[in-house]
Amino acid sequence: MNYSVEQSAIFDWFRSGTGNLVIKARAGTGKTTTLKAAFEHAPEKRMAYFVFNKRNALEAQEKIKDPRIDIKTLHSLGFSFVKQLWRNAKPDDEVEADRLDAVARGSLNDYWEARGAILKLVSFAKNSFINPSYEDVKNLADERDIYFNGGFTGDGIQLCLDVLEASKIQDSKNRIS
Repeated sequence: MNYSVEQSAIFDWFRSGTGNLVIKARAGTGKTTTLKAAFEHAPEKRMAYFVFNKRNALEAQEKIKDPRIDIKTLHSLGFSFVKQLWRNAKPDDEVEADRLDAVARGSLNDYWEARGAILKLVSFAKNSFINPSYEDVKNLADERDIYFNGGFTGDGIQLCLDVLEASKIQDSKNRIS
């Protein structure tokens, strides 16, 4: 097969490069095919190839048969770290809503009108920050056009922060989001 100058540079890096290599390419341009060939140039006995979603992982597993390469999603990588600390952790899509209900318990009579917006903000905050400040979350709400409409008089930003803090503690059912 005739490889491009860019592909040859990638193969050279796999043979002797150090540090990180970033390959920027659009969908369908042959990244997986190029990486499959690049892995053949790598001297390592074990390598990991992380992809965005399950569909990408299945596609890569069909194409890359090298036993030295472990193909996983980024979520499975993160979950493996969580499992090192919380051995019985179980993903559960409802856990953040339950945490929010617990931290808001009885404090707001108009809470239900803002609940969806607060949960949306929690989701974005978890993907954006490690330990956000009040101002960080407030700015995020503004950037994402998340407003606590209706008659909500509570502090949605603080409730978001309270849920983020609660998510650091294992719940009684060992659930994580």
